[in-house]
Amino acid sequence: MKTLTKNDDLLALAKRVVWFETPKDAIDDPEQLVLHTLQFGTHEDVSVLMRHVSLNEIAEVLANARPGILDERSWSYWHVKTGTYPPPPMPERSFEHGAR
Repeated sequence: MKTLTKNDDLLALAKRVVWFETPKDAIDDPEQLVLHTLQFGTHEDVSVLMRHVSLNEIAEVLANARPGILDERSWSYWHVKTGTYPPPPMPERSFEHGAR
């Protein structure tokens, strides 16, 4: 995923959808910003995102998505929207190292 420019509309978006980080830090992690926008963003938020990120880039983020951000509905919707049907299984958390 490409680096995103810190402009006013992305800073405002980041402030709304990635509430646990500063907007600048959220933009520095574009994959997380995309996933949080797909899950928590309004129609207007997604419109802002789409001015900076293509559907192909969203598909790339989905293909490498971190587990636990998207719910099943959003996972399915965005895969269909980006041309992947049926959607693959959702990513799962694992506790491979040191799990008991």
